[in-house]
Amino acid sequence: MPRVVLFEDDSVELLRPIVDLRPAFSVRCGALSLLDRIRIFLRPSEIESAVREYLTGVAKILGAPPAGDPDSPTLFVNARLVPDRGLISRISSLSEGEAMVSPSGDLISALLPSSASREALSSDNLGESVLKMCHKSAVVDAALLTYPWDVAPKSLRALAPDLRSLLREPSRRGLGDVRILGRESDLMLSEEVSFEGPCLIDLRDGPVLLETSVEVGAFSYLRGPLFVGRGSKILPGSRISNSSIGPVCKVGGEVSDTIVLGYSNKAHHGYLGHSYVGEWVNVGAGTVTSDLKNTYGEVRKTIAGRRLGTGLIKVGAFLSDHVKTSINTSLYTGVSVGAASHVHGFVTRDVPPFTIYAESVGYGVVELEIESAIRTYRRMASRRGVAPSPAVERAMRLFFETTAEERRAAGVEKRKLK
Repeated sequence: MPRVVLFEDDSVELLRPIVDLRPAFSVRCGALSLLDRIRIFLRPSEIESAVREYLTGVAKILGAPPAGDPDSPTLFVNARLVPDRGLISRISSLSEGEAMVSPSGDLISALLPSSASREALSSDNLGESVLKMCHKSAVVDAALLTYPWDVAPKSLRALAPDLRSLLREPSRRGLGDVRILGRESDLMLSEEVSFEGPCLIDLRDGPVLLETSVEVGAFSYLRGPLFVGRGSKILPGSRISNSSIGPVCKVGGEVSDTIVLGYSNKAHHGYLGHSYVGEWVNVGAGTVTSDLKNTYGEVRKTIAGRRLGTGLIKVGAFLSDHVKTSINTSLYTGVSVGAASHVHGFVTRDVPPFTIYAESVGYGVVELEIESAIRTYRRMASRRGVAPSPAVERAMRLFFETTAEERRAAGVEKRKLK
């Protein structure tokens, strides 16, 4: 298998805020990210990347360093792709000079010889350059993430197949007071999973996978398809369904149809539905996401200055990495919150990165100082026993600088919060 380069194209900006501080290939859809899928199902000799410059260090610590000078054929894969095993098999069978494109013309994947790969990697528009060097292309109706609201429905479709691909053998251990609905063969418990008391696990709609050292509090209800990553805690009385959580998260209250990335907490009552939550997020007690309009109509969002229909009637919130919500925060349907922002009260509109949004509680909308954001990250990492990443801090500083105009245009003030 040739080396693989996961590349971001110009459309990656439309996925914000969920890609504010992470390469698109690390967005989780189902139980896995694209990077996970390539590693598990393709098993290439090397995985490298071509991403936004400020994220090169983050890509490296994720295991996909910036692409170097190629000395062998290179398989290019779009970082927004959510491939199933069948598509990965087709990608692996590409011959040199062959490409796959989406119906809209976006490059999905292509295999180029080393000389052409070198030229493509030095171009300003990698996807366009790769396509020009291919002598044959096939149109494939593949799942590409275009907008943030694409993630939840595609994740729900991918979650059960992902879990079944990861399930090695059903749990045979004694479950004590845990009641199972559905086929027990759809339940996988890794080492040291513990149940503190009576629980209900509903497998009738899909499998449940609890990874190493997951703790499940008493009187919790877990409904599949559901993935809970290593070291996570489901707090007593929780109701968790159709979601992908962890690793190392604390989750309580009600969570449905939602992705929660690692080291994030929603430890109290409240509701998260049809939402995407990045890493190092804290969801305060009583925080509620609206995922349905009173009219039951289509949810519409403004992306890059254009008002777009999502095609969905259920869309929750999109919380980028390092976001914090205060107690009793209410996030209106489809709201996006940019990287490291703090939100309070009623959040009725999208919030730029590095912003303290406290409009409804009388404090206005104020810029969050970058040093404050870094200090908060360091404190949170320390509480999790994790060393803060210099690459993540560099990405935060650079992204803060590049989004200054975005905050100014949104009316964010540069002043102390009083």
